[in-house]
Amino acid sequence: MTTINSSIKNSLLYYYKIKCALGCFKSLFGFAIIFFAVGCDPHDGKLTIVNNTDDTIFYSFSYESDSIMNYPINQKSGDKNYGYSYIILPKGENHEPIMDTWEYFINERCKDSTLRVFFFSMDLIKSAGKDSIMKNQLYSKKEKLKVKDLEKLNWRVVYHQKE
Repeated sequence: MTTINSSIKNSLLYYYKIKCALGCFKSLFGFAIIFFAVGCDPHDGKLTIVNNTDDTIFYSFSYESDSIMNYPINQKSGDKNYGYSYIILPKGENHEPIMDTWEYFINERCKDSTLRVFFFSMDLIKSAGKDSIMKNQLYSKKEKLKVKDLEKLNWRVVYHQKE
């Protein structure tokens, strides 16, 4: 009888240890989620770039000058994977997240408090190529936008079909 009671007692003790450990784990996991959610910097993703055409487009931002600073396609050794590029499929849109707020970024970091957005059609990308686009500053359309302009546009910058 004492062997059975001892066995039951050990089983119950083991069960309560596991239950306590799981409870502690749940609490720690909950605190970790709250810590990371509260501790992370806020992202402002209200700026939306819209492609209102029937073709794929690319875009690039410039905040230090009126020149194209970055080629809109990130490729490695001629790789055709555009996964990390500023690309929008036909009739699509991209929300652009930024740390802090777009108002702060544009007013404090952009030259003349103006964000420049360069658009590149697929035809331009294919025909001119990276070297020519960067050297000759070729683009399909350029927008120079202040915060007040973006507010009027409801933070949506649209690339329209050429007429």
